[in-house]
Amino acid sequence: TFQWWSLTALSGILESLGVWTLARGAKKDYYSSYALSNLTPLFVFFMGYQFLGEKVDLALACGVGLVVVGALWLYYRGHWSWWGLSSALIGGLSSFSSKWVIGQADPISHACVSFFVGAVFCAVLSAGDRSKGQMRRISLNIWNHRYLAMGSALATYCFYLALFLAPLSRMSPLIRINMVVAFLLSVFHLKERRDWQGRGLGALFILAGILLVIWER
Repeated sequence: TFQWWSLTALSGILESLGVWTLARGAKKDYYSSYALSNLTPLFVFFMGYQFLGEKVDLALACGVGLVVVGALWLYYRGHWSWWGLSSALIGGLSSFSSKWVIGQADPISHACVSFFVGAVFCAVLSAGDRSKGQMRRISLNIWNHRYLAMGSALATYCFYLALFLAPLSRMSPLIRINMVVAFLLSVFHLKERRDWQGRGLGALFILAGILLVIWER
């Protein structure tokens, strides 16, 4: 249907725009931009309730709040980033667009079309950079990170499958488990032990929030 095609394309465009916005913010202040970009669960909580008619309760609200607090605790460094906040809002709108139509067809079809449109949009955004050897550097970068790209593609498929199966307001905070995994890898694999106790508290907030999100009466 026209609605499926238009919102699927819009989802891909918004997802790419959110990544581009976050990248712009990261150039100025990585930590604050990344922290504020994880306010997305807060936005989709209200979107799911207001526009999708999803069931919300006190446990879910507290869980979303704890996840957001944990993300800010892990990465926020006291500087404001409009880029990060914009990325969170755009990401929420992208997920909302996907959730609106993903049930109308196979989630793989939605994922493929959305990803393709997003990739084309990203190419258009970067068209202004015509520095010498740019295409060669891009091709080499893709090849050097081919396994990461395959993992990212698998993660994208799992994301859309979860979006198909679960309410948006619950799915969005659950995927923030990646921040806990990243924290553990940074401490135990990369040996980044500086202030690990303080950052660990943020990880505990996220885990507590996730437990509340998955707890449903």
